Amino acid sequence: SFDPRLLADYKFDRATYQQRLEEILQACVLEGMADWQIALSIHDYLIVHTRYDESLRKTNGYELLTEGMTVCAGYTEVYRELMNMAGIPCKSVVSEKMNHTWNLVQIGGKWYHVDLTWDDPTPDCYGRVWHSNFLLTDLEIASGRDAHYGWETDIKCTDTTYSTAFWRSIENPILFTDPDTCYLIRADKLSNAVYKRSVATGKETRIYKEKSEFINIGKGSYRYLHQGLSLWNGRLWVGTMTKVLSMDLSGADVRTEFTYAAKKNKRYIGGFYVYNDQLHYLVRTHGGDELTAIEDLESSGYHVHKYTQTVVEPKCGEAGYTTSECSCGIRCQSTP
Repeated sequence: SFDPRLLADYKFDRATYQQRLEEILQACVLEGMADWQIALSIHDYLIVHTRYDESLRKTNGYELLTEGMTVCAGYTEVYRELMNMAGIPCKSVVSEKMNHTWNLVQIGGKWYHVDLTWDDPTPDCYGRVWHSNFLLTDLEIASGRDAHYGWETDIKCTDTTYSTAFWRSIENPILFTDPDTCYLIRADKLSNAVYKRSVATGKETRIYKEKSEFINIGKGSYRYLHQGLSLWNGRLWVGTMTKVLSMDLSGADVRTEFTYAAKKNKRYIGGFYVYNDQLHYLVRTHGGDELTAIEDLESSGYHVHKYTQTVVEPKCGEAGYTTSECSCGIRCQSTP
């Protein structure tokens, strides 16, 4: 449900609004990222951490940033604000015939459609992100299952650079650890697998394969219904139907961080994400019932790295750098 006035005509705390935008940019944007990477990172972050308000009561970007829910007007506004803050031209586009709004984004001098609302599953599923409405041409967004129509703009989106992009088939967030490296989940025969992808070469290396796991509930068995991939505390977090695991970036050190006795009580973990030192997870039953819960990771005994930074200023002929050290002994140094 969309009223064009909602894009600007509402009262809000500007300081809180701006602070939240800056926090998201800090979480999503790495130095050296290409514009398409920034657009993808922000797209996935917003979808993971927010949900569509099916009651249609939350209608703007401020409510999206402070309460975690909104309708299309809020998604469109916040994405536009973040992209423009990152230096990437982004506009809102409206279709009165659809009673809907979404974004146009300029990457490399070319314009593309991005619709976060339709890439965020409804009802909400923790950890699930669709990419079927990300960087599309006019023709692509006007066709297929999610066909858009009736929008009003003089901007033409005709470039097909991203029409076969690797993210089109991904239904989990794509996480960047540096401009050339991202992590993603693909279905690997009867189970999900985590892959490390080189942006420069397009080569994907499987670093973890989940054991073939499915749960018989009633008369059906279920695979691939669990979602989620998070990067927290220097480790990748990935969910199965009964557990949430963490692993180092090579996939060599895998730990079980949380277990839910799904087989015993005919429930399973449907999705998760990690945010603010908390594990947010969704539990499902065969009958379609859902419940959400939060596990505080720090109080449950998981060590949260808290770094003390030491800045070494540059000298004649020597670059400066910053050293970050945790009380546990983990130490890392920034690249000069």
